[in-house]
Amino acid sequence: MKLSSLLKIASQVTEVAIKSPKPTDGIVSEFLRKRKNFGSKERRFLSENIFSTLRNFILLKHFADKFSRDNNIAGNEFFLMSACNCFLSANKKFEEFGSFDIFNRLNSTSESDFINLLINDISIEINVTISSVNDWLIATESFVKELDSNIKLHPDDWKNVELRYSFPQNLLVEIDKTSVDTFKYANKSIYPASVNLRVSTTISSKDEIELMLESMDISFEAGKLSPSSIILTERAKIDNTLEYKSGKFEIQDEGSQLIGFACNPNSTDKILDACAGAGGKSLHLADLTQGNSDIVAADVEFNRLRELKIRASRGGLNNISAIHIKAPDLASLKNTFSGTQFDLVLIDAPCSGMGTIRRDPMKKLRLTDRLLARLAEKQKRILSDYSNFVKPGGILVYATCSVMPQENQEVVDYFLQNNENFTPDPLKPHFESHGIELSDLGEHDFSYTTKTYVHNCDGFYMARMRKLY
Repeated sequence: MKLSSLLKIASQVTEVAIKSPKPTDGIVSEFLRKRKNFGSKERRFLSENIFSTLRNFILLKHFADKFSRDNNIAGNEFFLMSACNCFLSANKKFEEFGSFDIFNRLNSTSESDFINLLINDISIEINVTISSVNDWLIATESFVKELDSNIKLHPDDWKNVELRYSFPQNLLVEIDKTSVDTFKYANKSIYPASVNLRVSTTISSKDEIELMLESMDISFEAGKLSPSSIILTERAKIDNTLEYKSGKFEIQDEGSQLIGFACNPNSTDKILDACAGAGGKSLHLADLTQGNSDIVAADVEFNRLRELKIRASRGGLNNISAIHIKAPDLASLKNTFSGTQFDLVLIDAPCSGMGTIRRDPMKKLRLTDRLLARLAEKQKRILSDYSNFVKPGGILVYATCSVMPQENQEVVDYFLQNNENFTPDPLKPHFESHGIELSDLGEHDFSYTTKTYVHNCDGFYMARMRKLY
């Protein structure tokens, strides 16, 4: 397929992703699933260009808008953004843009031929001179280099950081209040996320899954946090393998896996996974207890619970029961659970998803102060309501896939201030019991945030508390 055709398709899907409230990965997957005639390399190029354009949206829009103003044109914004992303990918200093290598493998094109082809395609598509396109792209590359130099000298200049890493200033200011290094987090957010596997140790082993990957010629490395984790160092289709279909491993980010170890369940525990979704953490808790604990997975979304049942049966886990929460208010919850109390309650609260922006870049572009405030109020209510189902001496773990302080420490601080029967429970001994060493975790720390730029996983927050009476 010609470069111009690929860019037109990529720009069209990018525009849909920008305007749709749906998750980006779902939009891209649905589009590619319907195009049976696309080869694997074309699919890879399109997927990478779309996601890279969205991760770098503010920067690329800046360049596209400038070109449109200078040449008095309109209506080609998304094509220009996709094309500009392609051009920057040809510079090895800008690895985050990454489409050239895939196009090179697709067409055996040299870097200079690729750039000449790109300039010609832009000129024809936009109906402008080749020299104006060439000047624009040269200026674009120089501007990025200058931005990088300025940020290196002043990493807390949020205006430049916002533009270079396409990260809204208001969010940068809030993240800077946490233990997260704001500049490093913003920098890492424009790179693609890795694929993490969690081995189901009840029925398999890391050795078995690593042998499977070796036989498929898929490169991998050991996880940095979870003893059950394997990180793929290249994209590969693995959900069609016998091992996956038999539940021997799950695709689960390593930061998400760490939450299971923060829970550190016992095999005799009665466990409530209060916002279970599709059940990734329920499955991990079941695996950690060798399928012996009694786990109740609850959620307001019935269809996601149906997916959990399929995943649990695939791995032969019969100790998970699903409950659809039809009314999430406290009175209804008490009626649903009929006085039952649990040794462990995990609340993986609905959140902004700001820890997963490499996978869904639109989250950082859509999050407003008003939405953040609404989410925080909802999280406070959920934490307060579900804490009623922890038995005295039991454990309450609150978690999000966010790095925003309003959704994390501020929610937990508010809860502890208003619930004197709960106290912080340090995480370190629970992690160490699974061989997990975190150099930045203090002896008395009961909360922890995984950091993309340190652990190469999504940003997850977790806090462990114990009920006194």
